[in-house]
Amino acid sequence: MKFDFIHCNDRATSVITGAVVNTMRNDHAATPAGYLADHGSRVQALDRGLAILDILADADRPMGVSDIASVLRVSLPTASRLAATLRQRGLLHQEVRGGRYSLGLGLVRFARGALDSHPLELASADVLVGLLAELDDTISLAVPSGAGVLYVRSLSPPDRIFSISFPAGKLLPYHSTATGKVLLAFGSSERVEDLIAHGLARRTRHTITDSGTLRQALARVRECGYAVDSGEGDVNVGCVAVPVHARGEVTAALGCSLARAELSPQRVEQIVEALVAAAEAIEAALTRSTAQGRANGAQSGPYARKHLEGTS
Repeated sequence: MKFDFIHCNDRATSVITGAVVNTMRNDHAATPAGYLADHGSRVQALDRGLAILDILADADRPMGVSDIASVLRVSLPTASRLAATLRQRGLLHQEVRGGRYSLGLGLVRFARGALDSHPLELASADVLVGLLAELDDTISLAVPSGAGVLYVRSLSPPDRIFSISFPAGKLLPYHSTATGKVLLAFGSSERVEDLIAHGLARRTRHTITDSGTLRQALARVRECGYAVDSGEGDVNVGCVAVPVHARGEVTAALGCSLARAELSPQRVEQIVEALVAAAEAIEAALTRSTAQGRANGAQSGPYARKHLEGTS
């Protein structure tokens, strides 16, 4: 029995295709107006095209041009031209000529490239493999996004009857996940207030739906340094998560998910100890990567200047 918890919108699109779109989001609410950049220097056509990808990533079904135009607040011909251009690039898929649109498989190449080359992915890959071997439960790495907790990597024990999976690109709510509560507790207050303003949806009978209770829970996370989800997103699943720091701030959450029935105080203590050590190893790898990047940049600077001077 394998549990693949795609809770947000039960999206019909590929999760790895959605990953590249979700990583482009900012922390604004996903309102129709919020799909467009709010700065005056944006390139309007490009911004609108990217907004279509965002809209379809949020949708739970393929959408027609008229629906896209309505959400984007543009004319039907404008939406049609933008969608057709994205389809020609392979970034959108159209069911039949004149039919509805969904995200295209052309996005997979971008998603894989983004995941494979991201500093966090490079710094965490070996650490997560070791952590899986140590804890023998599902290990996941998640980052904040405007639409929820975005999972960028997950490893699960092989040959399990009860298996939990978080594919790259999966989005889950902040308030009903341990990773989400870590990112809320150590993130910006604006993210917490925005979440509360939009409502805390109930997922199970254990989900926190009261703003005061959530604030108290986040205060405990900051005090303890870790978060626990005991059946809040799924009644059968428990999770423990800790923060991952980079450049003096929390940029990710490292979690371990397991059957809720196995979430004893002793097991939580064991998981927290292993997660903290792993998070510190990831942080050290990120620091080394940053230092190496600066050293490479310093070395390439004189060469670049010499090369340009020699060819001028």
